Amino acid sequence: MGDTINYTITVTNNGPSLARNVHVKDIVPGNCILHFAIPSSYDQTTGLWSIGDLDQGQSAVMYMIVEPVSAGSLINSAKVSSATFDPIPANNEATSVATVLLGPCGQNCCDCSATQTNYFNVTSNGQNIQVFSNGPATISNISQEMNNSANRYN
Repeated sequence: MGDTINYTITVTNNGPSLARNVHVKDIVPGNCILHFAIPSSYDQTTGLWSIGDLDQGQSAVMYMIVEPVSAGSLINSAKVSSATFDPIPANNEATSVATVLLGPCGQNCCDCSATQTNYFNVTSNGQNIQVFSNGPATISNISQEMNNSANRYN
């Protein structure tokens, strides 16, 4: 949570002829916010990216940046279609699955309220130490806790 996911969709006409009126259907998953898509011919409302015609061997690329708003599986699928017959339709769809995790505060940060306990797993000299902080954590109090914990473990 709190990070963005970058999607790159590449559509290539593998032939054997001109592909007319090429479109990609990619609806942003419901648990995401779309920050932007390039090119601007992507319509977020319909989930359609209108490419137009692609010559044999020609490619088009779209970039999307989304931000997950909830934890869990994030499934994004893109499917290309054209007004031209495609002899190999099996390669016209792709799906990406990402797992979105909550941070210790319900977000990907350590800037939590004073009533929230934050846990950090730290490795020091080959030992795994779990460090915790009530409220916001800083590098200095993590380092101090590491030294104290390491001394207790030795």
